[in-house]
Amino acid sequence: MKLTKSKMTWVINRVNHYCKLLEITPPEVFLTMAEYNQWKVQKREESGYSRVGRSTCLGVCHRQDKFIVILIKRARDLVRLDDTIRHELIHYAKPSYNHYSLAFRDRMNKLLKGKIKNGRF
Repeated sequence: MKLTKSKMTWVINRVNHYCKLLEITPPEVFLTMAEYNQWKVQKREESGYSRVGRSTCLGVCHRQDKFIVILIKRARDLVRLDDTIRHELIHYAKPSYNHYSLAFRDRMNKLLKGKIKNGRF
């Protein structure tokens, strides 16, 4: 998908909406690989951070640094982009949840439908 101002605004609004449902403070959001690479270079200079590989995923969560990366250009459509936002926010809110469990997918669906009370699944 093309990176447009309206899509960037849509992503930020969705992040804020899901953060309200999860009752967490919204993380900083990087929307391009350039922003993410700039953070990696800065991190490498500060602390000897050595990972430099290119990421092929749609999103990344850095809980300890309080940000998520949502790569709009790599998503095929808005549904996939929305799934990525929910996926990364679940990692941000609950870092112990496992990718491969049925419960993880169930929690993503509950977040989509708004079936969350008091930030709990």
